Amino acid sequence: MEQVANKTDKRNRYSGYYHRRLEEVLQFVVPPGQRVIEIGCGRGDLLAALKPSYGVGAAFSAEMIRRTKDRYHNLNFFKADAHELVELVICGSFIC
Repeated sequence: MEQVANKTDKRNRYSGYYHRRLEEVLQFVVPPGQRVIEIGCGRGDLLAALKPSYGVGAAFSAEMIRRTKDRYHNLNFFKADAHELVELVICGSFIC
């Protein structure tokens, strides 16, 4: 799983365009200052681009989370599998 963190450091121009466009679209839909959670946050760039008042990101790679925390100190990141998060939400244990 940790190889995923190394691969995300290398983006080509096509994926770069995709990620920039995704940021533009979501910035239009999500106004700055909202509370935002991103499941599968990767490098944390999208979450940071949304300028949340409180931002939470989850990813399955411990190395990815370590790198993301180093980049964005104002946001909160934790290691979790998306399937586990669904169970937490259903049980009512996830409080943000």
